[in-house]
Amino acid sequence: MTGVTCTAILQSSSALTVAAVGFVGAGLMTFSPSLGIIFGANAGTTITDWLVVLLGFKLKLGTVILPVVFIGAILKLFVKERIASIGFALAGLGLIFVGISMMQERMSGLEHIIIPDQFPADTLIGRLKLMLMSILFI
Repeated sequence: MTGVTCTAILQSSSALTVAAVGFVGAGLMTFSPSLGIIFGANAGTTITDWLVVLLGFKLKLGTVILPVVFIGAILKLFVKERIASIGFALAGLGLIFVGISMMQERMSGLEHIIIPDQFPADTLIGRLKLMLMSILFI
């Protein structure tokens, strides 16, 4: 259910999948729960499509989540113990969503510039060329 909900809010199953894999790699989550999130993310994509069809718009998460980050920061700064921890988690989760939203906005202009047809052939030399390009440009 977490994957479905987060994907419906975030409107990107790919971003949620990458986040889940990152959490497993960082040791914040084990492999089994991450599979549930990833499977839920795939179902959440369908829910997102239905929201767009029924409501006619996509939710701009970066704008909506900023007050949540603010509330979380206020709780962390001015409240003690358990509620401060909840505020810290709320602000951190909100910042993850803001970051993903910003990355989606900034990368949207590149979707027609770099296409797989422009990549070198799938040979040893082609793979070495791709590796060299990634070293030079990243």
